[in-house]
Amino acid sequence: MPEQSPQLVVTRRASTDIRKVYRYSFAEWGEERAESYAAQLWDSIHVQFANPELGAFRSGVQSGLRSHVVGRHLIWYRYRPNRITIIRVLHHRQRPGRDLTGI
Repeated sequence: MPEQSPQLVVTRRASTDIRKVYRYSFAEWGEERAESYAAQLWDSIHVQFANPELGAFRSGVQSGLRSHVVGRHLIWYRYRPNRITIIRVLHHRQRPGRDLTGI
């Protein structure tokens, strides 16, 4: 049986997080910076997909979670063989214990 291709899953909450970051950036700094920062976030997600072990383990927050810093945000994800799930994209000032509950 052929090996399965890895799967990238971006949760609805993570997509919503990126949309909120975009809206805030647009309001504060304009379209060009908002587009650029959102692109950085998505690019980093794809880097994590290609290199899932780059992120730091965050077992103190929740078992099996990893995070990767992009600008002022952390991309929170879980890596399993053949699957990476992007859980949330949180500002570095947000408390992960509170904002990652129920995942």
